[in-house]
Amino acid sequence: MKAVALAAKAKNAPVLVEVSAGEVSDIGIQNVRDMVDNFKYEYGVEMYINLDHSPSVEDAKRGIDAGFEFIHIDYSQAKRTRPKKRSSMPPRKSWTTPNSRVPW
Repeated sequence: MKAVALAAKAKNAPVLVEVSAGEVSDIGIQNVRDMVDNFKYEYGVEMYINLDHSPSVEDAKRGIDAGFEFIHIDYSQAKRTRPKKRSSMPPRKSWTTPNSRVPW
């Protein structure tokens, strides 16, 4: 992360630091936030954190609470506790017919 901060300073450009749920699990969510903030202030650069592919809404909320600027929820990775409910209703019919005219 130091190299990212140094590159941001050299290019005078903001950077987005992406961390995965696995990295957050290994490092700790508050440690990630503190590390980015420390480099941000030490090198005087704009740095933002993206929680990439958060597997649950709860993990996303923890990222928000920790001050992550961007959250990417990947619900396809979420553990489902019950099967998807299927509707017993028949499909809705279209309100148009081949001979109907649309006013526009």
